[in-house]
Amino acid sequence: MKRIVSTLVEQEILVLTAANYTLREMHNRIMITFSSDPQVGQTMSFESAVSRDLYFILFVDFLANIREEYLVGKKKISTLDTLLEIVKSPLLGTKKSSRRLRNGLVKLKKWLDFEPVIKKMWFPNIDRKIDLKISRANMIRICGNLNKHDFLKLSQLVSVIQEIFLNNGVRLTREDAIMSLEHFGEWFNENILIYHSSFIAEMLIDIQWSIREYLEPLYKKSLVSYYDERLKLNSYRFDPPKKLGIVKGSFIFHMYWNLMNFVRDKPIFNRVKADKYLKLRY
Repeated sequence: MKRIVSTLVEQEILVLTAANYTLREMHNRIMITFSSDPQVGQTMSFESAVSRDLYFILFVDFLANIREEYLVGKKKISTLDTLLEIVKSPLLGTKKSSRRLRNGLVKLKKWLDFEPVIKKMWFPNIDRKIDLKISRANMIRICGNLNKHDFLKLSQLVSVIQEIFLNNGVRLTREDAIMSLEHFGEWFNENILIYHSSFIAEMLIDIQWSIREYLEPLYKKSLVSYYDERLKLNSYRFDPPKKLGIVKGSFIFHMYWNLMNFVRDKPIFNRVKADKYLKLRY
């Protein structure tokens, strides 16, 4: 497989561009809205069940592994984990400008890795009631995939559910695991992840702003404003610093331009603070 990137700078450009795209698609006024209570914080609501489903499909993409051709010497690493590596040795910015981004990514990673115990989960299709220990990352992966695929295309997910139950002392056949999918969706997609969604948005919107703040010094160095004689209007372009080694007109140059335009356009929502009572359970 031919690699599309050859340097860590190119990898950073592509991963930040992809992350920005996903976060922008998740947080817009067509899909979500916020209500505020000065005493406790903000609550996010989905505009429809379709918006909810798409939100978690996109979140799963953020947690999924990047294809090898977009990475330098790495295999099976997610967008989130690649961002965590970027902030350890930033190339487009500095450790100082990446500090808030680094803190936000670490906070999200710890939250996703936590394994709450959901008491008395009832799966009537397989006649099981269980106190289920499951990571929040797995809650999201299961629901995002259920939102996207029917059970005929969920072979890998069925294996994951079998493993989760086995870790909780219950052995399921593949048929039992398939039958449990319906109630996984009810428990998590329609209840627990709705509860978590405001805090998820708080963390992800903070990351969205922190990426912008990390890149803002580079944006200011790259931005060139000029008058376009042909079009007879004021225009702009981005000239990347020579030390980045970006060839004008190349695919990476195109992605760099997109990345700088993400900085030029602010995120739709300001940073939010989720209702404090939506951070206590699960």
